[in-house]
Amino acid sequence: MNDFDPNQGNPADPAGTQPAGGQPVGDQSGAATPPPAQPAAATPPPVQPAAATPPPTDPAAAQPAGQAAAGGATSDYTFGQIWDNFNTNIQLPPHQLQFDETRFLRLLAGSISLTRDEKWKIIQFVPKLTQHKVEQLMNILEEEQRKFQELSTEHGEHLQKLEEKHASEWKDLEYKFDQKNKRDEDSGKADDIRKSLGL
Repeated sequence: MNDFDPNQGNPADPAGTQPAGGQPVGDQSGAATPPPAQPAAATPPPVQPAAATPPPTDPAAAQPAGQAAAGGATSDYTFGQIWDNFNTNIQLPPHQLQFDETRFLRLLAGSISLTRDEKWKIIQFVPKLTQHKVEQLMNILEEEQRKFQELSTEHGEHLQKLEEKHASEWKDLEYKFDQKNKRDEDSGKADDIRKSLGL
C-alpha cells in the first residue's frame, strides 16, 4: 500500500478536483460541487513508554561497606573490657625481678598480637629477663592495649571477637599450666618415694 501524500488529492475522491476546462463540476440544478475534503492530519508516531522508575533505595544499603561496618561496630564495648575481672591460675616461675605480676599476666593474656604459644614461652622465659627487658615488654603491651582501645569506637565488634578468641586460648594455657603442675607434683612424689626406699 502506498503512503499517503497530503500534497496530492484525496485518494477517496479522484474527481474532487476541477476538470481540465477549469469549470466546476455541478449537479443538474447547477449548484457548484463543494471543495474536496482536506486530508486528515498525519498520525503522530507512537509515544515510547517511559522507563520504569527504580524502587527507592534503602539508605542503609546504599552506604559504603566501610561506613556500614563502622556504623554497626559502634557499641559500648571497649577493647580490654573482657579482662576487667581478670583472674588466672597461671603463676610466673620464681624470679628476682620487681614488677606487678598480676598486671603483667593481664596484659599478656589480653594481647592479640601474640599467639598462644608465644605467650607460654614468655611466661617460662621471665626468670631469664632483665629488669629493663620486663619493663620494656610491659610498656609494649600497654601501648598495644591503648591503641586498640582508640579503635574500639569504629571496630569494637571485630576487636571483641578477637579478644574472645584470645580469652579462649588463655584458658587453654591455664589448663596446660594445671597439667604441668600436676606432672611436677607427681614427679616430686615419685622422687620422695625413691628416696625413702634408698633408691
